[in-house]
Amino acid sequence: MSHPQVARAIRAFFVIALIGAFVFQGEEPQSASAAATLVRMSASGSATGGKRVHIRVVISEPAPLGGLNVPLSSNNPAVPVPAFAHVNSGATEELVGITTNPVADTVNVTVTATYKGVVKSRVITIKEPFHSSLSLQSVIRAGGQGRVTVRLSGRAPTGGITVLLSTDRSDKFDLPPSVTVQPGAASAILKVHATDQLPDVPISVTSHYQKGAINNTYTKNAIIRHFETSTPTPTPTATSTPNPNDPTFSFTILSGVPVVSGGSVVVRVCMASGPTPPYDINFNTTSQARAKVTAGSPHTYSAINECADVTMTDQIGQVGGTTSGNVNLRARIGSREVDIGQAIEGFPINFPGDPVAPTATATSTTAAAQSAEQPVETSTPAPTDSVVSPEATP
Repeated sequence: MSHPQVARAIRAFFVIALIGAFVFQGEEPQSASAAATLVRMSASGSATGGKRVHIRVVISEPAPLGGLNVPLSSNNPAVPVPAFAHVNSGATEELVGITTNPVADTVNVTVTATYKGVVKSRVITIKEPFHSSLSLQSVIRAGGQGRVTVRLSGRAPTGGITVLLSTDRSDKFDLPPSVTVQPGAASAILKVHATDQLPDVPISVTSHYQKGAINNTYTKNAIIRHFETSTPTPTPTATSTPNPNDPTFSFTILSGVPVVSGGSVVVRVCMASGPTPPYDINFNTTSQARAKVTAGSPHTYSAINECADVTMTDQIGQVGGTTSGNVNLRARIGSREVDIGQAIEGFPINFPGDPVAPTATATSTTAAAQSAEQPVETSTPAPTDSVVSPEATP
């Protein structure tokens, strides 16, 4: 072998040796990790059933490629641990979260981690739930429902948790004597009927739970309030035109009588009976030359027994003369007119030069429908749109 060949062989040997050294070093961590042991296990100290706890396992060296599993176990289903805690590749610990199961009574549960002959255990206390709070809707609509909420410190176990209830106004608030929080639930909501009344009524609601050393009582106050409900605005109804023979009117003269020349009198006209209202009625007199309706006409009657105040004013100052006479009030219903002034028949209107007549007393009456037109007054020309009745000669 020549010198150059020897040199090349030596170089190749060193290269192979160097590669072997690197390969050996790369395999050494895997060999060491395969020898990892369980160092410790820690766990949550306590929790109410239904809430979460945590378990942490720690190994001595980083886990190999693909990780490694540390088997777990529990001596009570209240802490349902998984089959193992998986430590990821290169990691030295793992944290496992566990949702506990509700319990009827507080219990101590032992959880254990076992790996390559090393055993680590911890005790976790799973506590029974208890009644922890009460809430009550502060303002309850009278005639409606009030919301009552009973809460637990955790989730109720099989069979549920029963909480006693009471109120100082059982006559106004239909509260049941107890409520049961169902298994797996953390609260119970009641919708309780409240009676409708005036005025507002203050109430209190109390909840109570006792078991062993647990003795919890809560009281909340509220008010049952009456809210006025708005009445929808009725849709306007068109007025009707009744048969003029149907209505019966009664009326009362409110001002003193007689009326002096140029004076006025107010007549209250009340609808005593008739067709179903509403409908419009216009008022005038049998002689507008002597007395005229100056206020209160027309009037829309919307109900039986409704009244209208109609003002009659003496007009003699406009036409002159010394003749006194009587004037009747008339009602126009549609195209027909009826006298309703029978009680005003003797109602005098005094003209200039006449003595004051004795005071007349007006009484209620039932109107007789008059379908025939009255003759036109001869002493004074009547307006063309008026119906005039004969008048007595003084």
